[in-house]
This record gives sequence, structure tokens and C-alpha cells, in this order.
Amino acid sequence: MNQQCYFVINLPWYYQEEILYPHPDDDSPTMNLWLASKAWQNLARDTRAHQDALEKFFATLEQGFPHLITSKGRVEAFKDSFSSLKLAIKRCKTEVTEKLIVPNTNLLDMIYKSIAIRDSRRSLHFSASMWRLSWITIIFLPLTFVAGFFGMNMTTFKDSILPIYCRYAVAASVCFVVLFIILLLVKFLEKPLRKLKLKIKTRLGNIWLRWRSSKSNAAHRRLENGQSASESDPHKTQDRHIWWLFKPFVKVLRKLKTKAEEKRNRGENGASQN
Repeated sequence: MNQQCYFVINLPWYYQEEILYPHPDDDSPTMNLWLASKAWQNLARDTRAHQDALEKFFATLEQGFPHLITSKGRVEAFKDSFSSLKLAIKRCKTEVTEKLIVPNTNLLDMIYKSIAIRDSRRSLHFSASMWRLSWITIIFLPLTFVAGFFGMNMTTFKDSILPIYCRYAVAASVCFVVLFIILLLVKFLEKPLRKLKLKIKTRLGNIWLRWRSSKSNAAHRRLENGQSASESDPHKTQDRHIWWLFKPFVKVLRKLKTKAEEKRNRGENGASQN
């Protein structure tokens, strides 16, 4: 019995030293640790219930029989033994929490972290495999196109000087070179094209804002001259079309300004906190 109690108390250290460290990828102890955690939680709850019951009993004894509590003799000895029992139960609850529940929780966290690391490695390996498969597909794409093209029942290249195998090799090489050039252009021109697109949207948005500002100034001038601001304008329909043309660029410009203001505010808040 003493050996079993010693094993139960030292179970977290046993798992940590004998299973987790030598085999970090093994998640088989998880169920045992969950069962042990449940048992230790029940033990802590029962210990807490015993402590509460003893405290209620002693409080009832003080209220119902105060002359026995203050008297000497056996009742005083009972009071001393009760206090020692209460301290022992409290110490037992503390030891259960510190030596069983907390190490078990740490072991479960360690197992879940090791599982997360293992899954991350598998996902990286899977991503690398998909990347290789994509490149193989890209390589065989022009070959498949050429094979399908020359596999048709046609007499276009019937009188050609080159034999069929040479024509197939030349066409496949040309298609592969064209595909490789397209891939290089997409890879190296992606960032410049994105920057150019953003610059065009920003400039068009600025043009739209200036145009709207000029229209607003014209409306203010009409009000100052005693005219109505809602007066019919021959260019009203044209203005509406221009608004629908510039509306997406204005939204992008407003988002950019909002992000810049938020970034500046975060920088100011960080500087003030430092």
C-alpha cells in the first residue's frame, strides 16, 4: 500500500523522467494523466469538503456549547486535537494541489506543446511535398499540352522536314521555356505591380478629393452670392458618373489614411508608455 501511494504521489515525475523526456513524440500517457487529474481533483474536493465540515462542526459547537469550549479537561483536549486535525487536512489539501495537480497540469501542457510541435513539423513536411508536386505539375504542363496537340488527327505537319519525335521535342522545349519565363516574370514583377497599383489608386483618389473640394467651394460661393446650393446643375449626371468611377479609389485612400493614423497613434502611445 505504501508503495502504491508513493507511486501515485510521484506519478508526474515518473511520466516526466521515464516517458516524456526519452519519447517526446509519444502522446499515449495523455489518457492516464487525464484520469489521474480527475482523481486528484476529486481528492482535493473531498479534502476541502472535510475541512469545511470540521469548521462548521466547530462553529456549531462554539455556538451551542460555549461552556464546554471554555472549560478545561477533555473538551480542551478535543479542541486541541481538532485544531491539529484541521491543520493536517489543510496541509494535505495544499500538498495535493502543489505536488499532484500542478505538476500534472504542467505535464499535460508539455504533452500538448509536443503534439503541436509534431503537427507543425508534419504540416511543414506536407507543404514541402505540395510545393514539389506543384513544380512537377508545372514541368509536365507543357509536355501534356504538346502531347495533346500532336496527338490530334491532323495533317498540318505531314510534309515537315523534321520527324515526329524531333517536332515533339522542339515544341515541348519552346513551351517549357515560355512557361519558365512567365513564372520568372510573375515572381519578380509581383511586388512592383502591387506598388504601381497602389500608387495609381492613391493618385486617382487625390484627384477625386481635389475635384470634390472644388465642387464644395463652388457651392459655398453660390451660397455667398445668394443662389441656392441645390440649384440644378447641368453637370449633375456627369458628376454622378464620375463619383461611381472614383468611388473605389476614394475608399482605398481613406483606408490607407486610417491605417497611417492608427500606426502613428500606436507609436505615440508606445513612446508615452516608455
